[in-house]
Amino acid sequence: MSDTSVRSTVRRCLREFLDSTDRGTVAFRDNTHLIRDLGLSSDEGVDFVLDLCEALRFKLPEDFNPFVHESGRSGCRVSEMIERVEHLVTSAGAIA
Repeated sequence: MSDTSVRSTVRRCLREFLDSTDRGTVAFRDNTHLIRDLGLSSDEGVDFVLDLCEALRFKLPEDFNPFVHESGRSGCRVSEMIERVEHLVTSAGAIA
């Protein structure tokens, strides 16, 4: 899977997740804050990571929450989430 595919897959999964949580009309961009702007919660990040694993056909770490900054102190933006997922997938050698 290319890094472009990872990006598009994460974006598609986020759109589907928003649709499934009755936030289908909410638009997002790279600088959109997942918690503050989209109203997502840390708990929902745990659910979303399962969707990502399935869509990417890749097992993300059990302690990975895509909606929370890697410091654990705050939420993150869409672009930060995508970069973290790309990093995890590429560092595992899953991208061809």
